[in-house]
Amino acid sequence: MCWKTTIEERCKSCDDLLRTGFKLDKCAEYEEKGACENGIRQLSQRVEDECKKCRELREEQERMTALNALRKTGK
Repeated sequence: MCWKTTIEERCKSCDDLLRTGFKLDKCAEYEEKGACENGIRQLSQRVEDECKKCRELREEQERMTALNALRKTGK
């Protein structure tokens, strides 16, 4: 996955993924529809600008964060 280089330009979830060392080389949305600039998954702080796969990654991360929070409060 190609990332915007500054934290101001990427969404929080993608920044968090970067911190974990998570990487993919290609954006599937570009391959399918040519929707992403230069075949790069464009990540921004504006959710409406996310491509489908980036949105799915963010939503999955948010679900996991919420689940972990529930587990901690349930103990």
